Amino acid sequence: QLLQYPAVVCDSVKHFTQHFTSVAGSGDFVCQIHTHKISQFLVTMCQELSSYYGRTRILTEARVQLFPTMLARLCLMKGVQQVLYNGLQLLAIDPLNQM
Repeated sequence: QLLQYPAVVCDSVKHFTQHFTSVAGSGDFVCQIHTHKISQFLVTMCQELSSYYGRTRILTEARVQLFPTMLARLCLMKGVQQVLYNGLQLLAIDPLNQM
């Protein structure tokens, strides 16, 4: 799901055009963003994360052989956090740090 994020963002931006004004050839860029695609992606990602989190222990026992697995799972959580943060920023929503 996380790897699909760049494609979802690109698919959400349509009709990127430049409208020129009469002031020395400068122009304004206008694009239409289909925010429903981004929000739908974020909802689906959070649902999948919730399902994963319910069946997988992220922080395991402090045994040396489990450290690589624990580190990989923590990196996955950090990646989900970053994608969620970026998606909310695209939607002009300030993410919460705590609830």
